[in-house]
Amino acid sequence: MSKDRFLLQQIGIFFHGEEWQAHLARDLRVNERTMRRWVAGTEEIPRGVWRDLSAHLEIYNGTLRSLVAQVKHTAGLTQAHPPVIGNSILKITRVALPKEKLQKLTAGERSLFLLLGYASNQINTLWKLVVVATNEADKDPVEEKVSSAQTQIFVRLLIGILREALKLIEKRFLGSSLGKEYTPRLSVPATEALKRLKKRFGAPDKFVVIRDNFAFHHPSLDDMEAAFQLAVKSDGDDTDWCMYLNDALLNSFFFASDFVLVHGMANAMGEPDVNEAHRKLLGDIAPIANDLSTFAFGFAEAIFIKYFGELTATRVAEIKGAANIEDLRLPWFVGTTTFLPGQSAVP
Repeated sequence: MSKDRFLLQQIGIFFHGEEWQAHLARDLRVNERTMRRWVAGTEEIPRGVWRDLSAHLEIYNGTLRSLVAQVKHTAGLTQAHPPVIGNSILKITRVALPKEKLQKLTAGERSLFLLLGYASNQINTLWKLVVVATNEADKDPVEEKVSSAQTQIFVRLLIGILREALKLIEKRFLGSSLGKEYTPRLSVPATEALKRLKKRFGAPDKFVVIRDNFAFHHPSLDDMEAAFQLAVKSDGDDTDWCMYLNDALLNSFFFASDFVLVHGMANAMGEPDVNEAHRKLLGDIAPIANDLSTFAFGFAEAIFIKYFGELTATRVAEIKGAANIEDLRLPWFVGTTTFLPGQSAVP
């Protein structure tokens, strides 16, 4: 077998397993018979095919490096806090998405492509905040108490965003002709991620409860009263029934409000222990966020291959001395002037 045919086979198996020829043919938008001729060596593989495959592989290159680093860290093969090198540089690359090519997409393709990117941006933003907010640090007891409540707010908002992204995939992808066209075009990782996400559709889901009643909408009067009575009967102390005030409105926190709400969330989840309810929510976030991002990435890749061909990537920035996310923390109380001039939170 020639080097070109062997390389094509390796790439096909990497993305699609042993039954790779038909899938890779769809990825490259060629007839399956053409693929068989390339594999048999009766027809030369065009140079444009290698350009498409190069773009296909480049898309996954950065993700794979990130996953390897995460797996090594999880396995204890790297330091918990990698040393920050003063001259370390984050190299930022910009990939052009020409509007002329975006206009070639159907309205449905374009809408889903852009909305999945938007959802990914929201997830990444809030996920960073959750990670930073949960980092350990020496805290004043009051700071620790209020910062913990702040973390739960970020978690609720992130759950709402994740649930909206799931609904987007359910309705705009699986519930439309796009699903039939693009499901066979997805890479193996994106296909597996979609299978896991589909298991959450139509089944009772605590993410739905949090999104509908706490993250994006307020609980009903009856639910609030039930939450209040549960909080009253809990083993919380007097410091849970208070407000924390500062000259700056930005530093003020209605702790009693959050204390009642977390009891309402736990009750809605059928979990009597509010701390256990919070732990369960945190445990569910990472795999769902990863699957959503993997699917969004896979759909984008399929769009690229169908419409864009060779992508133009340009190095546009080098961020020097970027902090390690595990070394950061997000306090609640911060030095600031009053949030609104002339107003104070202290009566």
